[in-house]
Amino acid sequence: MNHVEHLYLHIPFCTHICAYCDFVKSRYHEGLADQVIQRLIEDIEGCPSHHLKTCYIGGGTPSALSLQQLERLLESIQNKWRNIEEFSVEINPEDMTYEKMACLKKHGVNRLSMGVQAVQQRLLTILLAITILRMLKKVTQWAHECGINNISYDLMYGLPTQTIDEFKTSILEMVTLNPTHLSLYALTIEPNTAFGRQKIQPVDNELEGFMYQCAIDTLTQLGYHHYEVSSFAKSYDFRSQHNLSYWRYKDFIGLGPGAASKVGNQRWTNTRNIHHYTLKENLLSEEVSLTHQDIVIEHLMMGLRLDEPLDLSFLSKEYPEFEGQLNEVLNQVSDLGWCYYDYPKLVSTPLGRLFLHDFIVKIMEALDH
Repeated sequence: MNHVEHLYLHIPFCTHICAYCDFVKSRYHEGLADQVIQRLIEDIEGCPSHHLKTCYIGGGTPSALSLQQLERLLESIQNKWRNIEEFSVEINPEDMTYEKMACLKKHGVNRLSMGVQAVQQRLLTILLAITILRMLKKVTQWAHECGINNISYDLMYGLPTQTIDEFKTSILEMVTLNPTHLSLYALTIEPNTAFGRQKIQPVDNELEGFMYQCAIDTLTQLGYHHYEVSSFAKSYDFRSQHNLSYWRYKDFIGLGPGAASKVGNQRWTNTRNIHHYTLKENLLSEEVSLTHQDIVIEHLMMGLRLDEPLDLSFLSKEYPEFEGQLNEVLNQVSDLGWCYYDYPKLVSTPLGRLFLHDFIVKIMEALDH
C-alpha cells in the first residue's frame, strides 16, 4: 500500500444531524471526539503510504471539532506527509471561527467544501439544517482572507416541496460568491435517516430531471465546466482532484469509522460503530475480493461519469476475456448516442450521462453472458 496516493479521513461528529444524512455520524461530544482523534492519529502514523497527492477530510462535519482537536489532527497529517497537492476539508459555516480557518491554512489545507444545500430558510428547516447565506458569506470571506481560495459549495435538488425556481435561486446565489467548484446532488432518501423514518417520498422523477437540466443550463451558460455527472468547475484546474481519483478508479485508503479503502482487487470498509473504532474491536464491517468482472464494471461505472475519455487498453492487457462482449455492447450504445467509442477510447455523451444507470446495466448484462 506504500504506493497509494489518495487518503480519506472520516470525522463522525456534527453539531446537529440533518434529516437526509446516512453517513456515520454522532452529535459532537468532546471526550469521544478526543478518543477518535487519538485513534486517527495512530492510523495516520501507521499508514504505509509514502506520498499523498490528495487528502480529503470529510464527515460528519470536521469543522465541529474544537480548535485544539483540529490542530492535533492536522499537525499529525503534516508531520507524516509534506506537500500534499490537494488538501480538502469539509466545513459547515455555523461551526467555523476565524481561528479555525487560520488553523486550516497553517497546516496546508488548500481547498474547502461547504455544505449549503439550499438558501431558502423554509427548505433548511425541512432538512433540519442550519447554514444561512449571511453566515456562508462571512466564512467565505474568512477563507479568502486566510488565503484559501479554492472553495466548493454543495447544493441539493429534489427536496420536499422545492420548486425549480427555488433551486435556480440557490445556484445563482452561490455563483455570486464566485466559487471555483459546485457539486449538485439529488436527494436520496435512505431508511436510516429522519426522512426515511418519516416515510418522506422522493419527488417526481420528471421534476428531478428538470431541476438537473436547469442546473446544467444555468451553470454552463455562466462559464462553469460540467466535467462530471454532479460536478461543475470554474476551469479544469479546479476539478476535484481527490474525487477524480475515485472516478479514475485509483487506489485509496480510508481512515476513521465507516471509511472505505480500495487497493488492487481488495476493498474494505471500516466499522460504522464509533466505540468499536476507538476500542479497536471488530474493525471491519466489510471486506471484499473483487473479481475481474467486478473490476471491469466498476472501472467503467466510475469512468463514464466523466467527460474525459476512458482508455480501454487495460482490458486487452489484463482482462481480455471481456473484450469481445464489451466491444459489442459499446457499439450498440454508441448507436443510441450514449457514448463515443473508438477503441481504445470511450467517453459518455451528455445524453449518456443522463442515462448512466441504464448504460451500466447494459454493460453488466453483456458481461454476464
